[in-house]
Amino acid sequence: LSETKMDVTAATTNSGSTATIVKNDATKATTTLQTIAQANATNTTYTYTVEYTDASGKVQKAEVTYMGGTDANETAANITAALKKDSGLNSVFDISVVDDDITFTAKEAGADGNKVISASTTDAGKSAGTVAFADGANEYVSITNGAQTIADGDYVTINGKTYEFVKDASDTPKDGAIAVQVGANATDSIANLNKALESAGLKAEADGNNLKISALKDGAG
Repeated sequence: LSETKMDVTAATTNSGSTATIVKNDATKATTTLQTIAQANATNTTYTYTVEYTDASGKVQKAEVTYMGGTDANETAANITAALKKDSGLNSVFDISVVDDDITFTAKEAGADGNKVISASTTDAGKSAGTVAFADGANEYVSITNGAQTIADGDYVTINGKTYEFVKDASDTPKDGAIAVQVGANATDSIANLNKALESAGLKAEADGNNLKISALKDGAG
């Protein structure tokens, strides 16, 4: 989930108008095991099994024992307490419980985050919880209205390098900037910028009217 450095410091759109730059932080993936069932018997030991992806993306299995509670909430709390003692799970997740729902939050932010794949219990006929996964998102920068009109002389500065749009491929940009040819339309111009950014491990794409700059998963550092 590690990402390329991405620091957008300046940009213009619409033939030189200074653009607003908005940084959007990466978010973490969450898996919630919803509606853990009340145990068949209190003070009885059961085994709870979780399959999950580890930091390398491989599927791992954790088995813990827990005591049946007096109701679903207490049972979920007992399961959570047992899960928190498992070193493998705790290396990739922060684990919490609210009522009868257990949530696993990936420790590392970003898309394709760690997740719980399945859960089961030896408590016969009882639900170990329904799996609900919400993936995280990578950090990105949004340049307001940057995907509308892109003209000769517009530019974006990323990690200290300026990428300047030029009318013709033979044109020389100002102050040592990297030339990006203006396309027939904004879509083509963004495609040309994206091609120029690939070697830096970055990508450019339209996000509505805005220009979105984000890191490639395996980009250059």
